[in-house]
Amino acid sequence: SVRAAAPDLVLTLRLSCDELAPWAGIVPDVGARLAADLAPIVDAVTVVRGSIFTVSATRPDGHVEPGFNAALCAQVRAAVVAAASTPVVAQGSVVDPAMAEELIETGACDLVEMTRALIADPDLAVKLTRGEPDRVRPCILCNQACQVRDNRNPIVSCVAEPSAGHETQDMAIPAHPHAPADGSGTSGSGDARAPLHVLVVGGGPAGLECARVAALSGHRVRLAERCDHLGGALRSAASAAGRHRLSALVDWLETECRHLGVDIATGIDVGPAGVDAHDGPVVLCTGSLPGRQTYTVAAGASVVPAAEILARHAHRRLADTGLADTGLADTGLADGPVAVWDPIGGPIGISVAEELRTVAGCDVTLLSPDLVVGDKLSLTGDLAPANVRLQAAGVVLRKRALLRRVEPGHVVVEDRFTGEQSTVAAAVLIDAGHRLPDDHLWQATGQRLARAGDAVAPRTVLEAVLEGRRAAQALANTAVGHRSRHPGVMRPA
Repeated sequence: SVRAAAPDLVLTLRLSCDELAPWAGIVPDVGARLAADLAPIVDAVTVVRGSIFTVSATRPDGHVEPGFNAALCAQVRAAVVAAASTPVVAQGSVVDPAMAEELIETGACDLVEMTRALIADPDLAVKLTRGEPDRVRPCILCNQACQVRDNRNPIVSCVAEPSAGHETQDMAIPAHPHAPADGSGTSGSGDARAPLHVLVVGGGPAGLECARVAALSGHRVRLAERCDHLGGALRSAASAAGRHRLSALVDWLETECRHLGVDIATGIDVGPAGVDAHDGPVVLCTGSLPGRQTYTVAAGASVVPAAEILARHAHRRLADTGLADTGLADTGLADGPVAVWDPIGGPIGISVAEELRTVAGCDVTLLSPDLVVGDKLSLTGDLAPANVRLQAAGVVLRKRALLRRVEPGHVVVEDRFTGEQSTVAAAVLIDAGHRLPDDHLWQATGQRLARAGDAVAPRTVLEAVLEGRRAAQALANTAVGHRSRHPGVMRPA
């Protein structure tokens, strides 16, 4: 009927060939036969999996390896080829161009669908055409800003490319480096602009994006990071279970900054004197600090922030590749059971508990004040899968639990409904609660410097990248010859 009504349009079929519900749904053998029967009357068949029984499987996050539909697509294509010449399209977290090429070369498909990859980098095809696959901004499969089927009906965007969905509102970023001023001291816009010497303090995603965009705008940029590696909290988060692809964004940002000539210095702790000595704009991307404890800690009890556990884990992984000091100490966790306090319900507490249980083999109890563990994961589609993983791994889930005291060997929790208190064995408590901005340098310099990312308020990588970008773009408003070390116009919106 559709073909008859619109004979000149391309008609494609998107068919779930494995509903992952063998008790009531389509299984691969049936899906292949259905695709072969329908292929002659359509112009292409896209092979997907999942259904109303398994919605989270239709577009999983980084816990599922990219290209998860490759074998299913190959099976369906073999059946379709026997019945028709209709092209078969592969789908399923295919976000790397090399994987897409491999799927076609091996005969698993004729075409590849790369939806999230094109949201992360709308110039993907252009860069591949130019022979620059290494310049493609990676999709990190986080689902944090591109999730659909959400009752909030948000704009589809991307943490790595926050202009996605806002193309008609955001200021365009140059595709190639250009000087703000030509030989006559006048920019193409007619305004006199001189390249600025910009200091970015902090090498997390906010600082790296700020440095990248400032360099693309023709400014001389120096980025100073106190640690011996770049990436900040995002690099640390990438060390947790199922989140390793987060590091791809850090790697890309660092590579782009070096490609653009950003002067990157690690192991440098910039203080007020360093800010005053710099002749030009300064942007602070100094990250966050542990937040206030809402419970009491007895003498001799062990409490470790989740961010510290992840950071040390990240250090060890970098040491394995020769990128960090191999003498870094262990996580420092005391022997015995571990309790993870997660008052937020986001990915950090969940991933730390999962990592300690599945990789380190610790006895882990996850404490949550909510009725559902990890409720914020519903925004990325990982709520049900995360709860399944935790329980399958043997993590004990204590819900409706308010943490009251941490004592040597155990913690005291209170049922938020009944007020009844009980103890949970714990040699160490890992606190995955709220954090605060590291604003010491901002305060010491008179609260006049621009800030971005967690230095403003700890949130997500989306805000870090967006604010780092806006801080760099605000440099365009700096007057010619402006030599103030504290340009108030740089504060991001």
